Amino acid sequence: MIPESRTTTWTRALSRRRRALYLSSPIGLGHAQRDVALADELRKLRPDLEIDWLAQHPVTTVLESRGERIHPMSAELASESAHFAAESSGHDLNAFQAIRRMDEILVANFMVFHDAVTDGEYDLVIGDEAWEVDHFLHENPELKRTAFAWLTDFVGWLPMPEGGEREAYLTADYNAEMIEHIERFPRIRDRAIFVGEPDDIVPDDFGPGMPSIRDWTERHFAFSGYVTGFDPTPLVKRREELRRELGYHADERVVIVTVGGSGVGAALLRRVIASYPEAARRVNGLRMIAVAGPNAESLVSLEGNYNGTASQPILPLDGLRKQFAGTAEVLYAQGSAYVAELPVPVPCTVLHADGSSGESGLKGEYFANPDFSGKPGVVRVDPQIQFNWNAASPAAGIPTRAFAVRWSGTLTPPGPGEYTFGIEQPFCWPCEDKETFRVYLDDRLVMSGAQENRSPAAPQFQEQAGVTRRARANPRPLTPDPLPLR
Repeated sequence: MIPESRTTTWTRALSRRRRALYLSSPIGLGHAQRDVALADELRKLRPDLEIDWLAQHPVTTVLESRGERIHPMSAELASESAHFAAESSGHDLNAFQAIRRMDEILVANFMVFHDAVTDGEYDLVIGDEAWEVDHFLHENPELKRTAFAWLTDFVGWLPMPEGGEREAYLTADYNAEMIEHIERFPRIRDRAIFVGEPDDIVPDDFGPGMPSIRDWTERHFAFSGYVTGFDPTPLVKRREELRRELGYHADERVVIVTVGGSGVGAALLRRVIASYPEAARRVNGLRMIAVAGPNAESLVSLEGNYNGTASQPILPLDGLRKQFAGTAEVLYAQGSAYVAELPVPVPCTVLHADGSSGESGLKGEYFANPDFSGKPGVVRVDPQIQFNWNAASPAAGIPTRAFAVRWSGTLTPPGPGEYTFGIEQPFCWPCEDKETFRVYLDDRLVMSGAQENRSPAAPQFQEQAGVTRRARANPRPLTPDPLPLR
């Protein structure tokens, strides 16, 4: 047999486009924010630079919102964030042990990287804590094909006290291997950048008989300072003005509590909040502000992907209010979403069941039939329209399938701007056209649809600050799956 002939083309190096492959760690969204800021700066220096991103969720969500180009092989990456979430227990996460138990993920993802860079003709690879790339390039230096820039905000592993002598031995062994890699193959990292300052590095040694972590890092890394993605200078200059806008008194001591985006975040936030009474006892007049993130009242984020139907789901905002009931006022405002253009449920703070009432939410009238006949079986105030009634009754005395709900009240946009409403109905079979809805704004029908049109055209309207609108949502019958009003 005559082998099939193949035609290959070759482009002279100086005629090729400048290209970079950027790897951004998915463990928390801090990497994504700083990496897109670094990418913007690189494009200022090299306007002709093309950047491909080899990344996974949730980093890809940020990148897609900015119109960045995601390498198609990103879909082949094994999930690192899912592994860390599975390793979490309450607010505990042993990062060292979690890394040790993800060898298969690291090997698989390095092979994806290797295939991508082999076919890509890249001038530069940037790895923001791309541990698999850095490790396996040092293990196989002959595989390096182009310049490699390494970024991280921590160096070395330290044992936890409860890990005992074994963990102390293992962390020292990991550190010794890393040091040997760098000393023997300095050509692998063309540039090593520590994101932060020297004072951020712990004053410990890598292990018995090994160098100081700070001294060694200062010899082998350049320090970039902090990369925030925005210029904080105007905020610092307006500090006193901002305090007044936020309602902080001049002599008030305020503690801001926030957590990262990993799976331990919610549990850690609850622990800190629970400590407030003791902290307030020790520091007279102490005020604690908890920042819960963009999913403080998002049912979809609470449930995740595969889930059952919670009879009484407790959202983070619900938990905060319950924790401080009778002792403190919990104020809430929907901040930014994870990324621009990402829909979010209409926050409870802009909905009111009665224009003269201070209670947040909409009046919900629940009928035990699909055509709103007779009197409603249940009348209550629902903070939001986002429910999961999959094979579950929406209220006592209401059947699981043949029912209808009417919500009514007012909607007051938090400020001027353009707002887009949408209805999302998860797929339901064999519901077909039996699930319908209608949405009225100022008693005008603005949107209607059925199951087969799960993403109908969303109306847009301009608003001035403080304008109150009459709102009414009228599904017939309501979907037994989540129906967030967005």
